[in-house]
Amino acid sequence: MALDSNTFQLTFHPRPDSAGLLTDLKDRRGSVLYTRRRVACTTSRGGYAFELIDPLSDSLLASLSAPSLSAKRKALKLHSPDEETVLAWSGVFNFEWTFEWEGHRFDWRKELFGGYNCNVLRKPDPSVAVCLFKTAGHHRPAALQIMDYNITRFDISDRKGLELVLLLSLFTFLDMADADVGVSSPTTPAAEPAKPLPPPPPGGPREEEVVAWEEDGSNELEVRPNVPVSAHVERCLRLLETNLFITLLASSAPAVPLAIASAEASKRAWLKGPGRGEELQQYVVEPDLKGRGRINLDDGGPNKKEYQPPERITIYLSKIPLPELQSKPLPSSSLSPSTAPPRPAFSQHPTPPTATPSPGSCAGAPPSGNGNGNGSGSRVEAKASTKASALLGGLMGHLGSKGGRTGKA
Repeated sequence: MALDSNTFQLTFHPRPDSAGLLTDLKDRRGSVLYTRRRVACTTSRGGYAFELIDPLSDSLLASLSAPSLSAKRKALKLHSPDEETVLAWSGVFNFEWTFEWEGHRFDWRKELFGGYNCNVLRKPDPSVAVCLFKTAGHHRPAALQIMDYNITRFDISDRKGLELVLLLSLFTFLDMADADVGVSSPTTPAAEPAKPLPPPPPGGPREEEVVAWEEDGSNELEVRPNVPVSAHVERCLRLLETNLFITLLASSAPAVPLAIASAEASKRAWLKGPGRGEELQQYVVEPDLKGRGRINLDDGGPNKKEYQPPERITIYLSKIPLPELQSKPLPSSSLSPSTAPPRPAFSQHPTPPTATPSPGSCAGAPPSGNGNGNGSGSRVEAKASTKASALLGGLMGHLGSKGGRTGKA
């Protein structure tokens, strides 16, 4: 998110003759409104503290104190009138600090490529941004933008006190960043002039690409090999706060394992977040899946091809199910030939039909026909059978008339 030239801004100017102990905060006209002063702790255990003073009257406006710079709870105190609040660490994997002011909960987050932003939490409604800090560039100092038009939407009477609390919180973040990189000066290195930035790594994103990634309002995240997993996870969680689903795009082979690791870490971080409790749905789409074929898991063979990871991949993380991205079963036509019903072990020829004897033929007579497929032989055989029957009947009648019984007692 870029700074708005129409809003109230404060620029950070360390005093070169103060050994990093004093930093002036100026408005657009160049007038010094606040001065930040580091305080040496007098206790034997040491400690961490600094103050915000009025440059005109040198009066104390606000102060911050903690047992150490790395303490997870820091006391913020405002003077004239006195008011106290606590800045507490509330993150799990990502950078997140919170404080309360007049019944509202404020949340500090770290930007992906430097810088910080603070929002008013309104769960379950989206959060509202109240300030944005950008680190120094080649020709501009570090700047803090306070969004008064958003602050007026809430019932906050002491807006000046809120502005001081935001400045106290921001300075401790800058000091913590200096300690992480081993800088002895308590001021932020981004505010130091005349120190050129190192060139980007080979193949890394150009400056305009980085700005486009920060300011792009879409739900897509391009995974880049030169960006750590933690930065991708932080960006995914930010996008999931305002979107139902997000898309991780890996367009090169080195970015594929980074995208998978970022998706898994984002799912764990989202599940462990406060007030969530629902696991994200994950869908993986590989554009080159059709051309790669099925993976053979059988061992062996000198001609076996090694598995090659995909060169690009798309991962969807969603709060709701996406049926159109679920894997579909294979169609029936894609079954292998081995699943077809088996053929019979031998050829089965149909049984020839049995011939029906004619009414005038004997029951034991052979089927009609000569076996050659014509009917001339059957007619001859029928006539012969009729003659034989007639002769046999006459012979039996003749024998019965001569020597047979008459049927009388």
